[in-house]
Order: sequence, then structure tokens, then C-alpha cells
Amino acid sequence: MEILTDIATKIGFDWKLAVTHTINLGLIFFLLVKFALPSIKKIIDDRTAKIKEGLRMRDEADKIKLDAENVAKDINKMANTKAQEVISKSEVSAKNIVTEASAKSSEIIRLANLQKDEAKNAGLKDAENLLERNIATIFTKVSVAAFDSKITAENNSDFVSKVFKTI
Repeated sequence: MEILTDIATKIGFDWKLAVTHTINLGLIFFLLVKFALPSIKKIIDDRTAKIKEGLRMRDEADKIKLDAENVAKDINKMANTKAQEVISKSEVSAKNIVTEASAKSSEIIRLANLQKDEAKNAGLKDAENLLERNIATIFTKVSVAAFDSKITAENNSDFVSKVFKTI
């Protein structure tokens, strides 16, 4: 042990100073563990919780976005189907109207040829007015039936507001 003491004094090692430094280090360590580390741990835990909540909210937002895209696709498909139905019905109705109008106009022309020029002009005018009134009525009824169930701007605005309030 003397050899160690002799070597320690030659290199400038002081046992009393080493013990004092050890006590100071222990005191600082105790103060850090007692006062600083709980505060740091609490801050880290709070930050971790906020990050987890942010990730959860992002996942929810992604899910809502995906759901909204699927709903939009479904609505688009339904609208396209409905539009095709309306177009098909309109084409059939238009053909029927044209057929009826053609038959009526032929009859009117036949009768008008038997009458004076004045009666002929009056008959043609009546046929045109009748055709115009029927077309307007049919297109109005088809348009009302086709677009009654559409989403309004208010409904769309309410939907978007609800989605962003939940995010």
C-alpha cells in the first residue's frame, strides 16, 4: 500500500481532494436525480404524448380522407349512371316526340293543303307551338326528377366543416 501512496504523491494525487470531489459528485448527482430529472422526464413524457396524439389524429384524418374519396367516387358513379339513364330516357322521349310530331305535322299539312293559305299558315303555327310546349314540359319534368336528389352547396359546406372540426 505504501507503494501506491508513494506513486500517488509523485503524480500529484491527493486522497482528501479525491474524497471531496466524490462527495461533491454524489451531492450533485443526488440533486439532479431529486429535482431536475423528474421535470425533464415529465416534459419528455408530455411531448411523447403530444406526438402520439398527433400521429393518431393524422391516421384518423387519413382514414376520413380515404372514406371521403370513396364516397366521392361512389357519388360520381351514381351521378354518371343517373346521367346515362336520363340521357337514355330523353333520347327515347325525343324519338317519341319526333315521331308524334312528325305524324301530327303530316296530318296538319294534309289538312292545311285543303284549306286556304291562311289556314295552312295558322295550322303550322299551332303545330310548332304545341311541339315547343311539350318539349319544354318534358325537359322540365326530366330535369326536376334527375336533380332533386343532388347535394346542395349548404349540405356540402356542412359536411366539409364537420370533417375539419374533427381533425
